[in-house]
Amino acid sequence: MGVVCLASQDWNSHLGVPQQIMGRVVAEVPVVYIDPPRSITSRLQGWDSKAQDPVRHMDVAQSVDVTRRAAPARALPVHNLPVPVSRLLRGINGLSMRNWFRSVLAEQGEKQPLYWVFEPASIQHLPHLPKGPVVYDCIDYWAGYFPEGSRRHTVINQMDQAMAERADVVFAGSDMVFERHKAFNAQTHLIRHAADFGHFNSAASDSAGVHTGLQHLSDQKVIGLCGILDKRVDVVSMAAIAARRPDWHLVFVGPVQDNLDVSAFDGLPNVTLTGMADVSELPLYIKGFDVCLIPYLIDEFVRGIYPLKLHEYLATGKPVVSTPIPAVMPHSDLVWIAEGADKLEQAIEQAMQDNDPDRVAARIALARDNSWEGRVEDKLNVIRERIGDGWAQN
Repeated sequence: MGVVCLASQDWNSHLGVPQQIMGRVVAEVPVVYIDPPRSITSRLQGWDSKAQDPVRHMDVAQSVDVTRRAAPARALPVHNLPVPVSRLLRGINGLSMRNWFRSVLAEQGEKQPLYWVFEPASIQHLPHLPKGPVVYDCIDYWAGYFPEGSRRHTVINQMDQAMAERADVVFAGSDMVFERHKAFNAQTHLIRHAADFGHFNSAASDSAGVHTGLQHLSDQKVIGLCGILDKRVDVVSMAAIAARRPDWHLVFVGPVQDNLDVSAFDGLPNVTLTGMADVSELPLYIKGFDVCLIPYLIDEFVRGIYPLKLHEYLATGKPVVSTPIPAVMPHSDLVWIAEGADKLEQAIEQAMQDNDPDRVAARIALARDNSWEGRVEDKLNVIRERIGDGWAQN
């Protein structure tokens, strides 16, 4: 029995939870990674379903062995419609995609796979696929990304609940997601996100170099964030700090999403937006940071996340400043917690002095205890117990 992964993001996109997990599961069983099916409207945006270039995410040793497939863009849009209309279109989508999914399974010789689902919208496809056990890996509170009461919020919540109720096993990536989903499925397990410890811990080595894009800042204190820049980031506070502290340089490593307005950074010479960076470059950037940032605004979505960058930062030994994200609060003995420009500035200043060797070692030890290898093994053990001892045996 192999795994068919119904993913929440393309394999070729930024390295996220689905790739981290599937890149390790494939060491146990074959994995077919299916990019989330696109709406027919994506054709107007130039999306190409034939873009099959293999990408090996460098910090996942086995990921080169994952089989990746991109579904054709033939699904009807469902998210921003009234619930009755959305439900009808989801049924049509399942039928329209049935033959494509079945052809992929036949090509891979999968007659009764285990479906490892990250995307709640996959509930529209499961009824039309060959029967097999279902694992729902709910990594975030998906509906929280949209305003409460909006059609998207309502429809995604509905699909999320249906997916949880359908699954044989549900994994929750944060406490908030766990509390929500255990009401839908008694087989819900809290297994938080982690880090590729070895990859990021390389920045803790004395011999590790600093990214060339930061070397000209050697006479300044560098405060940095690595990750996607979206509506979660408190741009207003970050801009205020940059304006008040010209002796600091704020570096944001990652793509800027359309839902984030970064115009507050205009005219600030001590703010750098690098754009997308390869995963191989991230430790080199963090090596050049004096303080690592998780400056998220606290809203419904953020209350349900477990930021991957927490343990990635800690693996480098660098001090970390975060806003009071619920998932980060249990680590407030090692992470500086603050909110708003004034308090964040104070926390950053204090964190710059937080380089006692024992503190550095404690941060690294915490990250080591939160590795993807450990998390994936925890998930496989739950599946073995629930699905049967014959699945993914060591």
